[in-house]
Amino acid sequence: PSAAATAAAKGMRGVFMILATPFTESGEVAWEDLAREATFIDRCGGHGLVWPQNASALPSLTAEERMKGMEVLAKTARNTRATLVLGVQGKTTSEMLEFARHANALGTDAMIAMPPSEGKSEADYRDYFIALGKATTRPVIIQTTGGNRSIPPPSTDLIISLARDYPHL
Repeated sequence: PSAAATAAAKGMRGVFMILATPFTESGEVAWEDLAREATFIDRCGGHGLVWPQNASALPSLTAEERMKGMEVLAKTARNTRATLVLGVQGKTTSEMLEFARHANALGTDAMIAMPPSEGKSEADYRDYFIALGKATTRPVIIQTTGGNRSIPPPSTDLIISLARDYPHL
């Protein structure tokens, strides 16, 4: 089955928790604790696991930490009923595409992405999300917060246009 069909079968409804990134006293990511957090949410009946987003300390994570966290959660989610939604946002389209390729390779159920922080216009946002729409067939949640705070968030018209052209967005 397609990636979208697999995600639909697993479920794209219910309570989707944004995971907090746990850190050790020395400031390293506590990978085993991240996995335990995901297992706990599944055991408590959560329907989805979302990571990393701003509530996950995203701005303080390196690209390598984000990639490793995706791997930890993909492995953990295989033993849960929860839908795994990996955040693939990047400052630029090329950075976002690196995260999207990694998430695809790991078999995530869905993705979520904020607009690019280096975008300078809604046209930049459109190009970024079109690139994501072409890079995956998995469901993608378009987050309207984030991005470049000096320009307006993606408009409703843009989101509708993207959904028409890429139904999985």
